[in-house]
Amino acid sequence: MSTQDKVLVTGASGFIGSAIAHKLVEAGFSVRALVRSASPRAQLTDLGLEFFEGDVLDRKSLDRALAGIRYVFHAAADYRLWARDPGEIFATNVEGTRNLMEAAIDAAVQRVVHTSSVGTIALRPGGVADESTPLREDEAIGAYKRSKIAAERLVEKMVAERGRRGYRQSFGAGRAARCAAYADWSNYPGRLEGPHSGIRRYRT
Repeated sequence: MSTQDKVLVTGASGFIGSAIAHKLVEAGFSVRALVRSASPRAQLTDLGLEFFEGDVLDRKSLDRALAGIRYVFHAAADYRLWARDPGEIFATNVEGTRNLMEAAIDAAVQRVVHTSSVGTIALRPGGVADESTPLREDEAIGAYKRSKIAAERLVEKMVAERGRRGYRQSFGAGRAARCAAYADWSNYPGRLEGPHSGIRRYRT
């Protein structure tokens, strides 16, 4: 990734998204932050970000936000563990992800990193669970976990389909929520590299 290219971070006002934005700015990237009009921005005010108001459920706003963007970090999500209408959680986490991926493809974005959730990892009796122990959707409790599993499967399917069609764009899908506890990722044991980094990259 070249620091001369612009990066879009969705969900930049959230915990994971703001940590991503901080690290990108520290690395010298120019960052555009996709935020909703009512999203808090206090933790981002000193970063010199380009704020763009939009929503992952509004495809037209995504098309505008992606203009001139080469890399995308998709961290936007509805992280509620319960909602009166579970469909709201699925709409943001699954359909919102579909909108973002399709818009990125149309905009010829070179790389997308999709952050998922530790909730998509199954328990491993007597050992440490990691990306090699995925949780099945029918085993997940609650709309949030099920929606994140569905979103991850969606991204994997879209990446696979584009690979079969011979496209050269690069997409990433993974479970990065374990990084959430480390707002300063330099202290994170995995350092975003290695088999248990929380990030999977798929090159097509």
